[in-house]
Amino acid sequence: MRSTHNVSPCLVQMLLALGVLVASSSAQSSEIIGRGAVSMAGSILESPCDIEVGDRDQALVMDIFPISQLAASGRGPERDFSIRLVGCYVGLDSSSSAWRRFAVTFDGQRERNYFGVSGSSRGVALVIRDAHGAVAMPGLPLPGQDLASGKNQLDYTVAVVAGEQPLRAGDYRSAIRFKLDYY
Repeated sequence: MRSTHNVSPCLVQMLLALGVLVASSSAQSSEIIGRGAVSMAGSILESPCDIEVGDRDQALVMDIFPISQLAASGRGPERDFSIRLVGCYVGLDSSSSAWRRFAVTFDGQRERNYFGVSGSSRGVALVIRDAHGAVAMPGLPLPGQDLASGKNQLDYTVAVVAGEQPLRAGDYRSAIRFKLDYY
């Protein structure tokens, strides 16, 4: 029997090859659909304590006070704050991971030996003192303290003090970072 269509044998081979390609790509895409990947990364730190979650980033609102108070006494209002260390483990051996002491360093904008502020006020700075009365200087560690197992609460006071510039009333703000060094 003879075909009534006049089709070139090359065209038939090309159509067959195209059909095989379409079928194989459909099979491959059906294998890929519904699949994915999850990538993750992290760090494991060697630290004897964790910082209580609410103590990592704190916002202190200082009291409003008259500029005459600062001019007369050189100090404005104080505000207490704490950094709580939790889950502390003090090792019993003398290995390198058996920390027994720590030091806290506060850092931020410097105004003499105090922490500088920004805003419309002038002539003011902030001073931070620990519970023993030691003054924190920007970028320098406070005296070391012993580390106790369990919880440790570090208490501080921040106060407004007169700076070097002439006093001018207005708003002020500051961002002060802290870090803990264990040894």
